[in-house]
Amino acid sequence: RITDNMLDLISQVDAQGIFHYISPSHTAILGYSPDELLGKFVMDFVHPDDFKKIEAAAQQIIDRILYTPVEFRFLHADGHYVWLESNGKSFYDKDGPRIGTVFAGRDITKRRHAEEALRQSEDRFRTLVEHAPEAIVVLDFEKGVFDDVNENACRLFNLSRESMLTKGPVDLSPPLQPDGRSSVESAVEKIKRAIAGESLRFEWIH
Repeated sequence: RITDNMLDLISQVDAQGIFHYISPSHTAILGYSPDELLGKFVMDFVHPDDFKKIEAAAQQIIDRILYTPVEFRFLHADGHYVWLESNGKSFYDKDGPRIGTVFAGRDITKRRHAEEALRQSEDRFRTLVEHAPEAIVVLDFEKGVFDDVNENACRLFNLSRESMLTKGPVDLSPPLQPDGRSSVESAVEKIKRAIAGESLRFEWIH
């Protein structure tokens, strides 16, 4: 009664990977009735690009080592693939041989699509920043160093990206300001004013 009424996907395969139990939840998530999957080979429904990760996860289960949940694509009854996250645990007969494996899985398709959309958005942002005509820097204000820089910033200071990321505005400020204040005080004060929205001119050493 518990497994038949769970929202997660519960299944059992034998040592050869043949389905012997399918929870009713498979119908709502994957479009198959339990009878349509019983007796079928599990790998026939896995996306070809995910074979290696499934095989590696299966070996972890067989070796009885710490099993890491695996994310993979499973063929839906209507022909598209659904992203699943699954855990598995093998069980054995009294003499030791492995009888099969029980899996518990869930649909993570929406999460994966959201992650992919975020990755694409970050890639677009990175492309815009890298090809911007201005020198753009991201400052870690607490550490006082640049957290990120674009190519134009590197060209402006004639430094590699690696060198830029070890420096901060103070390192690129003149040693002494005309008003006699230290470069540290001047740089920090100007950065605070810039963060507040004030448009300022900075004198930095090339």
